[in-house]
Amino acid sequence: MTAFVVHVTESNETKTRLHFIWICDIQEESLIRDPVYDLQIGHFFEGEFEKKKYGRWEFKSYIKEVEGLIEGNINQICGRIELIVPINRYEQQSDSSEFPIVYADYLGEIKDKKNRLPANCAGRKILVNRQRNKETEKFEWIVVKLIRD
Repeated sequence: MTAFVVHVTESNETKTRLHFIWICDIQEESLIRDPVYDLQIGHFFEGEFEKKKYGRWEFKSYIKEVEGLIEGNINQICGRIELIVPINRYEQQSDSSEFPIVYADYLGEIKDKKNRLPANCAGRKILVNRQRNKETEKFEWIVVKLIRD
């Protein structure tokens, strides 16, 4: 499966490096805990992942580096990865969703928490990043801004 490194953190106490991974093929998260790897944010690769009983995807092996599927960079102020993706579909805020939601290849659902996008934005490009939801404690893709043509 094709995946990329979203975030890297290192524990000074245990000298452990954690790589937070996004699996593009299935639009799910994973984690690499193995100290053998020293991958950088934004690194795309082919890897093997296995779904565990509790629903998480476990990293099994690194196969090879691959060309990036998504345009992006690292925000120099906050150190987060920011990606530029075209919108496939837009869904208005509804009873089931507090915010408008857009969809993009490889990322899936992206929340527009600050209502930055017009309803007719399909095909337009947006800048997104990954943020922790304060209520659920889970990470999600969030619209940062609409890219002007």
